[in-house]
Amino acid sequence: MRKFTFLLALFFTVLISSGKNPTTLQKRVETAKEKYSRVSQQRALLTNHLKSELQWNVFMKNTLKSAAATMKLDSTVAQILNLDTEIWENDLKEVFFYNTEMRSILWKDFEWDFEDKKWELYAETETEYNNQGQIISITFLEIDENSGEMMPDSKMEATYNEDGKIDVLKNFSYEDDSWMLEAEQKYHYNASGLLIQVDMQSVDEDEEMTKIKFINTYNASGQIEQLSMYFIDDEDELLFYQTNYAYDGNGRLIESVDWGLSFTSFMLERNAQTVYQYNTSGDVSIEIYSEWDGTGWVEDYKDEFSYSNTNFSEVAFPSFIPMFHMGVSTNPSLNKVITMVKTSLMIEGIWIHSETTTFHYSDDPSLNIEGIEENLVSLYPNPFTETVTLRWKNSYEPLKLEIYLVTGSRILEKQINSGIPVSLAGIDNGIYFFKLNNGKKTVYSGKLVKK
Repeated sequence: MRKFTFLLALFFTVLISSGKNPTTLQKRVETAKEKYSRVSQQRALLTNHLKSELQWNVFMKNTLKSAAATMKLDSTVAQILNLDTEIWENDLKEVFFYNTEMRSILWKDFEWDFEDKKWELYAETETEYNNQGQIISITFLEIDENSGEMMPDSKMEATYNEDGKIDVLKNFSYEDDSWMLEAEQKYHYNASGLLIQVDMQSVDEDEEMTKIKFINTYNASGQIEQLSMYFIDDEDELLFYQTNYAYDGNGRLIESVDWGLSFTSFMLERNAQTVYQYNTSGDVSIEIYSEWDGTGWVEDYKDEFSYSNTNFSEVAFPSFIPMFHMGVSTNPSLNKVITMVKTSLMIEGIWIHSETTTFHYSDDPSLNIEGIEENLVSLYPNPFTETVTLRWKNSYEPLKLEIYLVTGSRILEKQINSGIPVSLAGIDNGIYFFKLNNGKKTVYSGKLVKK
């Protein structure tokens, strides 16, 4: 995540420094920054789960193997060290939910309330799949600070080519009770099926495009050697970011080095480095992150990984697609299941253990599926003005929506589909109760407010 944040910051700096019509360019920069900040936030939500930068290759290879998994990841809990009191405190928690095919359909994000000493839900992420088991939509929802309701924030929709590889990814924001297209990514592959280019573009209010592209090159073994990022302004292409990758004799990634454009020398200069170390089983044991100070590498922080004896292929994890990864995974495959990640900061030349993330698994495939229908239904906006959208994560579709007055009289009944806005413009302002029925029973009930 730190790498991508730096990349975006560099991108905006390059835009400002290109010197073409500063006023117009500044407007484009600000618009691009707003749009791509959402992309960065979305990627953060994905890549922060399970240290997925490390596990991405395995996720991609095992996206469709979940049905054969005998265990699944239920939750992760992160604790941080209060450097002032030297007391470990809860920080973040993620809880994952799966369908009967062991595909992740929902995860909930919690943060620790230090005053009330309890976990507070602040965000949810929903995923939808096609008949081939590929993710076609990821929707990010957050708690609205004013209403306290879970509201949609952004969404990504993916389409695939005939080879089953991602073709186009669209990024949306939720504004004025509707989805607005903000950015789009187009993926290109070579004859061997390797991803060689990703084109990204964002459209501002004046329909003016902001474009960047990523180019990947590979070694003879099909491993990525270099990722290059270009800003495109009219007919000009400016290289302003690059990552180089190095492997050992066993084909394991041992180092990645990030380069950025210097505005003094106008050449690419070192910025950051990641070094990978392995245990005797061939799994990554340590990742060390360093920054370049002009003369040498200065270690910043490191992650240390602990594993169980369970094979990675036997466990179901939240499924992702490479929505923000501009190249195939360069990270080493995992053989065993991670149980803990210890993060340490380099402070005055000493490693200080500052954060621990613990992974919790279960072997009960029904856990988090039955009896939580209320957690698998989201409703927005609420209060609403004209339309309302309900989304659910289960096998039944469509459902029958029934709306009642507070007196108990039913005033509306209609079939609806998950994620499709329903017009309720004809009912008066006020408070209502509603039910969702699958033809056999009520699967969910709640309250609606029209204003």
